[in-house]
Amino acid sequence: MTLIFQLGDRKMDCAAVPPDRIMAIGHGFKAAKALLSALELGLFTALAEEPFGAEALRRRLGLHARGARDFFDALVAVGLLERDESGRYSNTREAALYLDRNQPTYIGGELEFVNARQFGPWANLTAALRKGKPQSGAPGADELWRLLF
Repeated sequence: MTLIFQLGDRKMDCAAVPPDRIMAIGHGFKAAKALLSALELGLFTALAEEPFGAEALRRRLGLHARGARDFFDALVAVGLLERDESGRYSNTREAALYLDRNQPTYIGGELEFVNARQFGPWANLTAALRKGKPQSGAPGADELWRLLF
């Protein structure tokens, strides 16, 4: 069944314009935060040593049992971890190359900065847009904002 609706003077077919891209953008923060939390926990560096089962990896990272396996599986779903038939997790080639703190190709430093300094302010974007107040907490942010804009 095709859903047709009127948009102004045009008829639109919802099947011809699916909302998939909009939904992917709206839910994109989940994958981003999973990556940022994994970096903060040192997950990729731990898995660089050897593959771990969920329980061993959970203990290694000091995580509570609730949600740990779902967290690891979310990282599998976004393509940063692999899980073998015995349930052991390991880094993908991409994660091993760029997200292991011991590699010279590590790019996680910038992402750790994003997690520590930018994720919170971006989470408050709507309030910042309504109130016009800086969210970074950086000294002189009001003055910097005035000078730049």
